Amino acid sequence: MGYAELLVDRKANTPDLSGFSFAKYNQNVLMSKFGEYEYHTTAGIFEPFPDSLLFVLNGFKHFKTISVNGDILIVSRPLERLSSQMISFSILFLLFTIFFLLLAFLVYGRKFRLLFKLNFRARLQLFFMIALSSILFTTAIIMMYYAEKNSKITLENELNEKAHSVLIELQHKLSDQTSLDNVDKEQLGSLLQKFSLVFFSDINIYDTEGRIVASSRPQIFEEGFLSEMVNPRAFEEIFVDNLLYYNCTEKIGNLEYFSTYLPLMLTASEPAGIINLPYFARQKEQRRSFRFLLFTFINLFVILGIIGTIIAIFYSRLLTRPLTELQQNIANIRIDMQNAKIEWQSDDEIGQLINEYNTMVDKLEASAEILKRSEREIAWREVARQIAHEIKNPLTPMKLNIQYLEKSYGENDKEFGNKLKDISLTLIQQIETLDKVAETFSDMAKSNIRNFKEINLLEVIQSTAKLFDNSNNIVFDVDTESNQDEFIIKGIKKDITQIFNNLLKNSVEAIGDKEDGRITIKLSKGDAYCTVKISDNGTGIPENRKDMIFTPYLLPGLRAQDWAWQ
Repeated sequence: MGYAELLVDRKANTPDLSGFSFAKYNQNVLMSKFGEYEYHTTAGIFEPFPDSLLFVLNGFKHFKTISVNGDILIVSRPLERLSSQMISFSILFLLFTIFFLLLAFLVYGRKFRLLFKLNFRARLQLFFMIALSSILFTTAIIMMYYAEKNSKITLENELNEKAHSVLIELQHKLSDQTSLDNVDKEQLGSLLQKFSLVFFSDINIYDTEGRIVASSRPQIFEEGFLSEMVNPRAFEEIFVDNLLYYNCTEKIGNLEYFSTYLPLMLTASEPAGIINLPYFARQKEQRRSFRFLLFTFINLFVILGIIGTIIAIFYSRLLTRPLTELQQNIANIRIDMQNAKIEWQSDDEIGQLINEYNTMVDKLEASAEILKRSEREIAWREVARQIAHEIKNPLTPMKLNIQYLEKSYGENDKEFGNKLKDISLTLIQQIETLDKVAETFSDMAKSNIRNFKEINLLEVIQSTAKLFDNSNNIVFDVDTESNQDEFIIKGIKKDITQIFNNLLKNSVEAIGDKEDGRITIKLSKGDAYCTVKISDNGTGIPENRKDMIFTPYLLPGLRAQDWAWQ
């Protein structure tokens, strides 16, 4: 590990064994091991598992094989994490989303921005997803930044501790020396190799001129991977600025690693050289940890994005439901009928909007009532105008005839008698016409109670029912609770007949072509009144028009069956 990786012969068929652990057992006793898996001292734990087959144990996947001389070799690798398994789907999902947006932009061109002119519900969903994505993306960047920063600080602290431990050991071993010039270079190199096995790090020592003195890995300098001169920045920091240590990142080709420099103090006066520790092990762990964190956030971004989309669709529908109901009620609002109000319990912005709608409905009904009264007044004015017109029309010729008659009389006209007779007949006819007009207007303005006569109500109903009893699909049923002689009322027969004509006509039209149509008429007599109940099995009266059943004249577009009594 570390510098040794630069010395390995990288052939095309060389397998990548990073991330694997190895163990060799001789006669079931552990002889050697490498990697992060904690192997047992004996191979007994692997005995239940067959040879040359993969098996899972303690979160690792293992492969066991037996060599020719009977040694047991175990190769192990950690199980793939869920984040690593899902990363392919997440990356493909993100790539497909980006590809879809680019394709839409290429297809629609300048019209691409029109795709974002969405309705309120879609904009609410889009806002929710953008907010969720922004929060998650920002959180991921912040956490990864601080995780990397914290990992770097931890690594530097560990590296400084290890470097100080090496410094203490070297000062102890070289305590009898005052300078590196008198130290045996081969002996010092052998000492550094022993220390590198203990501290799991390569060690380099430079003299006061910045030239390499000894190294636990001299091949790096012999092969020319590193210069024999120390990092000039480290030399300046230690010998010029007198720092106790200097940490930096160095690079050989594509291999990047941390490196720390410390002054080697053999005397109390000044440094005798510089100790350098290149550090590789934790950098790989840091990269794996960073990659795992990155994969986790990508997976979370995709999964939470999908879940957030579903939640956004659900809650946007829930939040916009009162707005949709309000829109439907506004679209269905009519001035000629009673409009339904919306019930909303919460006193929020939507509740205030709905309250304003309900207030508008009340004002609209009041305005409609005022309009109805105004229409009735206009109708009566029109009737009065027509009557005045009907009265005024014959008055003018009547006046002219009378003046003409006066003139003939004054001139002693011989034909005065004939003219008087003709004009008198004309005047009488015109007066009769005016009398009929006045009688009609009088009937509209006052009641005809004085003209009431006794009427047999049952006979009127039976005769009216016979008039309409010409349909094969309708049966009339006249039911009485007493003898017909008792159903004697006072009224105007033609008006009573007209009432039942209208009611039975409405019932017949409400039943229409429906089979098994039935119209039931029930008569009952109380102390002062006779009660008539008419029912049919037709379509009935719509709820929104029941309050208009006594409004004179049908509104335009309404059918007669809309007023059928049920």
